[in-house]
Amino acid sequence: ERDAKHMAAFYTDCLEHEEREGEEGSATSTTLIARAIPRQYIGIMDKWGTSDQHLPHAFRHELGVPKTMTTTTNSDDNDDDDNDDFFPKAWKLPNRAKYQVTYPKPYSLQPGEFVPITWSHNGKPVTRNAYFMGLPHNFNANMRQYCEEVGAMDHFRNILVEGNFNKAGEERYVPLNDGEWYIQRPLWNSNMHWIIPYNATARRSYLRALGKNGFDQVLDAMGTALGMKRLTCFHNTFLGISESDDSNLHTDFYETQRSSWDFLVPIIMANHTTKAELDLQSLDENVLVGIKYQYGVAVVLGDYTYHKSAMIDYMNEGEFRVVSSIYCAQITPENRDSLLYMYAEEDPAPFYHLFDMPIKEWHWDDSKGGATLPKPLSQREEEVSYFKQHEKRRR
Repeated sequence: ERDAKHMAAFYTDCLEHEEREGEEGSATSTTLIARAIPRQYIGIMDKWGTSDQHLPHAFRHELGVPKTMTTTTNSDDNDDDDNDDFFPKAWKLPNRAKYQVTYPKPYSLQPGEFVPITWSHNGKPVTRNAYFMGLPHNFNANMRQYCEEVGAMDHFRNILVEGNFNKAGEERYVPLNDGEWYIQRPLWNSNMHWIIPYNATARRSYLRALGKNGFDQVLDAMGTALGMKRLTCFHNTFLGISESDDSNLHTDFYETQRSSWDFLVPIIMANHTTKAELDLQSLDENVLVGIKYQYGVAVVLGDYTYHKSAMIDYMNEGEFRVVSSIYCAQITPENRDSLLYMYAEEDPAPFYHLFDMPIKEWHWDDSKGGATLPKPLSQREEEVSYFKQHEKRRR
């Protein structure tokens, strides 16, 4: 039902508004006609207030569960647990089996190697399209250095430690050392801020940092394993946070045929806590399980992978967390509109042109010796770029 709502929202750009005169001069009514909605996303339901539960003499009574009931057993093979006949055995978890995930051993995954995020108690995937993926050597530290060099980390310190927050929903543009970026705070119950490359110079700079630090290996592994033809890293940003209450549960992608992925790479984490930083919703939507970021590992999320920031508070310790978020997709005519729908409220998103058909920019393809991420500039090119940026600011 939730997926149907999201897809119905996606198709609202097909709505046609028709003004119709009521009978005998009554007030004009507005009819909304939705066209081209797939049949599987259309459901028929009772009009509000007309189902049987609204009958004046409908039977109502709470469903009682004995107060002594538990949903755990004392051991894996104990058949004599109290109240064992109330809950089905299959519903119960051993006491020692909490809702936790299995983590790869530190630095055990090779660059580009990925494994599903699974439950510790049964080894099954927590949800669809959620993976741990190995990163190139020192990738986290190198991206942190890049964040420092361009000046984004100083802004995070000013915002998240000094408390100079944007208003919720506010964005502002800032010149950093490699171009124009913008700082945005989403309308969520947290102080998360995004620092995003805005102009072409800043966007290319971020891509060069990815290429310099070996992200081509990650793209090649993902693209090859999933049988893709091309991948474009279209939206790259830094996410910073130091406090979160009940953040916004969301998915980054909906109906892209498993061809779009968000690589979440921690580049700085709070030292004083071992608590989870990311909540991942289970496939049956009944459980939110905490995920702890690891250096050397990316959390990779795809279509319908619902997640949110976990409840955290680092402010008393003067700490904060920064994650590099790298959106990559095989952009096709079939998924283009679904991807753009996510950014419909941006004015406009700085990467909109990447979705113009036919696609003109991609950073990996399946041909031998094919496309790659941009390579670092030479020293001379860096000097010219630096001069142009400062001359532009001076003018």
